[in-house]
Amino acid sequence: MVLMTTSDLPLKLIARGKVRDVYEVEGDRLLLVATDRVSAYDVVMAEPIPMKGAVLTQVSAWWFRQLAGALKHHMISADADEIVAAVPALKPHRAAVAGRAMLCKRGTVFRSNA
Repeated sequence: MVLMTTSDLPLKLIARGKVRDVYEVEGDRLLLVATDRVSAYDVVMAEPIPMKGAVLTQVSAWWFRQLAGALKHHMISADADEIVAAVPALKPHRAAVAGRAMLCKRGTVFRSNA
């Protein structure tokens, strides 16, 4: 089993958060890649959890599919084959994005005051 603590894809990296790496796909889409990094209290821990990124992505994708008729959301696809078809530069990186990447529409972030 391969642990992914950071991604390295042939796209423009625009953000690296505590768990996810965000890449620009043209101007109107983003690729969110969930890694196996673990964070607590805004600190990234040294030891990753195997497949954590894939689990986070697939749980989120399941909920977005369940809610698709009820509300608008940003997810275009979490299927590796569909993502590679939409972003051909990722073809050699299919194994790296499989299960842990989500192609999304670019949107506006609403920050909470909490």
